[in-house]
Amino acid sequence: CRARRLACRAKLTKVQTDLINSIPGVSAPKRSRVPSSCRAKLKKVQTDLINSTPGVSCNDLSSWSQWRRMLRAASMRMRRMAAASVPHAASADCCHMNTPSELSLRGINIQYPFSRLILFGVKTVEVRTYPLGDRNLGGDYEDLFLIETPGSRNLKGALVDRRYPIGPPPSVAQVIGIVRFSSSEQYANMPTSKYQCHMPSWNKHRSKHRIEEGGHYDWNRKDARYAWYVDNVQPFSEPVPAGEKCLWGYRRPRTLEVTLM
Repeated sequence: CRARRLACRAKLTKVQTDLINSIPGVSAPKRSRVPSSCRAKLKKVQTDLINSTPGVSCNDLSSWSQWRRMLRAASMRMRRMAAASVPHAASADCCHMNTPSELSLRGINIQYPFSRLILFGVKTVEVRTYPLGDRNLGGDYEDLFLIETPGSRNLKGALVDRRYPIGPPPSVAQVIGIVRFSSSEQYANMPTSKYQCHMPSWNKHRSKHRIEEGGHYDWNRKDARYAWYVDNVQPFSEPVPAGEKCLWGYRRPRTLEVTLM
């Protein structure tokens, strides 16, 4: 236990050092412990950083280890947002409505009919087995091509809203719009555990991820599931052939001529 505590303390010190070095005009001391004169200021910076994360508060965390993990996640999210704020050569904001424009973005594969549900704004959470940013596929607030794949070519396993015309499945993969995710969170696999009380609930999110209970895509809780929160969607007036891609989509930016609706 003592070795584990020392290892955790060393990791936390590294996070503290990175936070201090990220403050303009301030550098961390070259020793393992933070001086007592800086601890109060550093703790305030850490608390403000966690409280600035949407849906997260220091009061919601039930243990010091969870507080440390959320601090690291918040720090990583802030770095990704800073990287995403750098202007790119081409982005979805530079395209005009009903006018063909060349756009260079990475892309993500989403199966039919979930791709249509996202396009209509019915599905607001995409479910993956890995967090947002993993496998070099997208990041926080990054515009991605929404690549629709045929999947099983039916509506089984999805909670389809009959008010929206889902339409028939595509014969081949096609790009139907642009999607942007704000962040991701891991689902709690033990809803009654006090250590996972801050995690989102799979069943309570069913109206958001639109996965049918007991269906083919339902979670058996044998492995991890992550909720990717949809921030914005822009449909195309006409789908564009996806062309060559990998298992997850476009891991490198692909230039396509598209027309926003």
